[in-house]
Amino acid sequence: MSDSSEFDFERDAQSLIRRQWLGAGERLRVCAPVRKPIEFDGIPKPPPTPGQVARGTLRVLGWTLLWMLFFWILAILEANDVNYGGSRHRQRSIVIWGKGSESQAGRIVSSAMRSRGIWVLSDRRFAFLKVDAKSQGIQVETVAAAPATAWRYSGLVDRTKRGRLTGRYRVQGRYHRIVFPDGSGIDFAATTPEQ
Repeated sequence: MSDSSEFDFERDAQSLIRRQWLGAGERLRVCAPVRKPIEFDGIPKPPPTPGQVARGTLRVLGWTLLWMLFFWILAILEANDVNYGGSRHRQRSIVIWGKGSESQAGRIVSSAMRSRGIWVLSDRRFAFLKVDAKSQGIQVETVAAAPATAWRYSGLVDRTKRGRLTGRYRVQGRYHRIVFPDGSGIDFAATTPEQ
């Protein structure tokens, strides 16, 4: 990772957190780089920033044009028997849950969490860190954080989700769970470094 333009969230997040964020003797439990949106269960999503609205509009316009081109090509090739496949379930890195925006978990939600960053859980605190790779190097900014005295670590849990069509509950994945005194909390996907 000699050049900041080569920073990769998946590959370099743990080493960056160990160098720039963890304190002496602090043990890293979870380091969850976020590329896809986090899930909010019972808590309203934060509003997007103007830049995010502009990027989203351009993305929708671009995808619409690509789909139109795709279907035009299909019509030309008369490939009506193509199997498009189904969507497969993907485990979210982070799930913030609670009873509305007034819950303790709901109060930490901000618009900055819609950007790419790293959720970190250690034995002393948790935080959402915004990572900015500039020409001067990689900058880490703490967007939201709370010390371990503000929450209780519940260990590894199987998070379930109710299916839309069948109504049956299915396991969404294994998560490290922290719970605030009001019953709300945050689930960190059990990926690395401690599973």
